[in-house]
Amino acid sequence: MTEKTQNTIETVMAKKDLRKNRKFIINELYSILNEFTKPEFDIEQNIHEKICEFNNKKFRDKNLPVDADCLYEQIAFAFIETGTLILEWGQTFYKPLYGNIDSINKKWTTSYPDINDINFETIDYWERRSSEVDNPILKCRYSGLVWDFSKKARNIKPDISVAHRVIDSTIQIANLGGDRFFHKLERALRLAVSLNAKQKITSIREAIIKNEDTYSEDNKPGTWGYAYDLLIGDKKLPAKVQLKKEQEDKIIDELERKLKIFSDKKSNTFNPHSVEYVVEKLVPYYKDKQDRKNIERVLIIYRDSFLYGIKNNLVMVGSRWLEKIRKVLFQYGFSEEAKQLEPYIRSLQQEDLTNLKKIETSFKVPQKEIDNYISELDKRDLFQGLNYIALSYIPNKKSAQDTVLKTAKEYPLHKMVATSIMDYTGREVDTVDSLDKDLEGHTVLEMSRLMYIYVSLIGLGLNHLKENKSLNANSMAEHLFKSQVFPKERHAIIKEGLTAYFNKNYIVSCSVLIHQIESAIRGLIVSGGGAIYQPSSNFKDKGFKLRPLGSLLEDKVFKKVFEKLDSNIPFFLKTLLVDQRSLNIRNSICHGHFSAHFLNEVIATHIIHILLILSFIRKTTHSSNK
Repeated sequence: MTEKTQNTIETVMAKKDLRKNRKFIINELYSILNEFTKPEFDIEQNIHEKICEFNNKKFRDKNLPVDADCLYEQIAFAFIETGTLILEWGQTFYKPLYGNIDSINKKWTTSYPDINDINFETIDYWERRSSEVDNPILKCRYSGLVWDFSKKARNIKPDISVAHRVIDSTIQIANLGGDRFFHKLERALRLAVSLNAKQKITSIREAIIKNEDTYSEDNKPGTWGYAYDLLIGDKKLPAKVQLKKEQEDKIIDELERKLKIFSDKKSNTFNPHSVEYVVEKLVPYYKDKQDRKNIERVLIIYRDSFLYGIKNNLVMVGSRWLEKIRKVLFQYGFSEEAKQLEPYIRSLQQEDLTNLKKIETSFKVPQKEIDNYISELDKRDLFQGLNYIALSYIPNKKSAQDTVLKTAKEYPLHKMVATSIMDYTGREVDTVDSLDKDLEGHTVLEMSRLMYIYVSLIGLGLNHLKENKSLNANSMAEHLFKSQVFPKERHAIIKEGLTAYFNKNYIVSCSVLIHQIESAIRGLIVSGGGAIYQPSSNFKDKGFKLRPLGSLLEDKVFKKVFEKLDSNIPFFLKTLLVDQRSLNIRNSICHGHFSAHFLNEVIATHIIHILLILSFIRKTTHSSNK
């Protein structure tokens, strides 16, 4: 026998032994999986851990690749149930155990299991397993994955029998008993409704009611309430579910019982947050029944529970909760009851403000940048220098947005939380949500940060011109009045405001000049053929009123004027003047809602900067087409 023949025989035998060994391994794994028959809350997590332990033991220290079947099993139980989420492969009931999602396009960048691990062979394996196993826990998992991912991996819709396996196995699991399987029950119900499988809808309905009755705990709101959410409160399901009258009454009576015990101020079961959880279900229910009396009763209990909780230090940040309740009362038409909360809210906001800790940040502008800036001013005469200052420090919206996205990648947790914006009284005026929900809000915050830096440089430039180019109120006025946006009848007022600015009387300067900005913008829009009036929103008033500044800054005439100069100007001015997430200068001054230190050099310099920008309009137009 030749050496070559000998090697060939050994290779064939090795492959034969390998196949035999793999068959033995997978049968061993199947035996382990079939031991998991008792429904438990974390059973699938336990199965995944067992599979990982098994695979590591069998394959880690050997020169054999992980068997495909063992890999498919590990992937199958690595997914976790979270309801419907937007993933790269579409809306699914499952999501990876862990990973990162791009907050802008909602796609997974990294994950375990990886999207590439789900292919044609993976789906075929899960589908075969779903039809051959008897264990309902395993059957539900395999068939559920096939239903979710078949279209993505094989580009074909799964057979309808797969959906029926999901439903039937879920009902079996529910009948076996087990705590907190309502995510599975919800999915099965929605599938059954989509298939119009009436008998199965009835079975799942009964299982949902029984599951909540058996496993709900009063002090754990997550263990109850889903029977109402699915069978009564859902916008689409109840019509198909056809809940019996006695079942509906029982669910509502149970919610009323919980409302009573959670709002009992003399009991250790008192809990305002659990009261809210009940109210969120009962109020919409009574609204659908047009039962205003019960709506009022439930909302008053809601209000009084939080007032008592706040008074007895059982609720943190009480002003926020009362503000929310106030909005709910207004929403349902109880305006007087809502207004009664205002004194409590104002008092609590003042307390919240005094408890805030001041955090200061500093910034450093490179000396080279400052030197270049001053050098550019020195090259120009006074009026050219003012123009240079006006256009040098306008925040760029696109750059600010890019900075936000870059920061989010470097510090992901920083952009996952909402930011509350408060005024000087402690009143919450706005909220910037997490980045994935509110990119523009985060962009506004970043632009506001840049404004604080830029206004210092603008002030530095103006001071340099004062010392070296004879800049004063008269020369500034001469520069501004070259623009027709500042008509002659406004010159005396503007000059008074400029004189106050150069005399460092910033209270007067801000109070006088802020109005001239709005007047100039109106004149600009009129000259361009735009409209500055709108019908009164109050049907009792028959006249017209001036359009608000925020609307004027969005006007196409205004945007067109600045699109060649700097297209960022309209958004910049809107952010600076009327956005509650930023300085909101115009509204704060004109509404008289500011603290004593608000009208300072920084705010006055911002206003001067805006006047300089507007002064670029040297020739007004008479048609929006010009």
